[in-house]
Amino acid sequence: MCNNKALFVDLQPRQSTIITAGEPAPVIGIGTVLIRVELEDEIVNLSLTNTLLVPSLPVNLMSQSKLDEKFYISTLNGFQVKSRLTHELLLEARLIEGLYVVNLERKLDTALSAKESLTTWHERLGHISIARLKTMRDGKASGIKFSEEEVKDFHCDTCKLGKMHRQPILNKERPRCSIPGQLIHWDTCGPMPPPSTKTSIWCWE
Repeated sequence: MCNNKALFVDLQPRQSTIITAGEPAPVIGIGTVLIRVELEDEIVNLSLTNTLLVPSLPVNLMSQSKLDEKFYISTLNGFQVKSRLTHELLLEARLIEGLYVVNLERKLDTALSAKESLTTWHERLGHISIARLKTMRDGKASGIKFSEEEVKDFHCDTCKLGKMHRQPILNKERPRCSIPGQLIHWDTCGPMPPPSTKTSIWCWE
């Protein structure tokens, strides 16, 4: 029984149900499933005929009693399924929470290369300093590429927050307002005389 329609190489419609531990599960088709299983040193293609398509199943299931007709189960080296005729190893499985789970072919994750940029390398190398990144780039470090224009416009919010040693505005305890607009805070700067470089901070209550 299989819950994935995409695994079928041929499929015929069929309307029935199977009895499970919970509610009866609807069967919507029957056909042949092609799977690729992983052995120690090779990948094997297997066709499972008379497979029911049951979309509501949480896992795909294989009947051991059906396997026993042409195959036998060996537990000498884990859990293995071998041909009764040739003793060829066809399936290997591992025990997970009471179920024997077939070792399917592992599909490696595909990593797509991001566009090389100053931001990418800065984050990839643990927020390294821009000066050191430029030294690595100019020293022909493998793959590190970015333009001088990126250096001029570069900023990193994470680095700024990480280097802050105090809050920008010191918090002071204030009585809680009971109505909107009872307590208003704002900062002003100016007007300032031309010689002065001081800023004034005012607070109205």
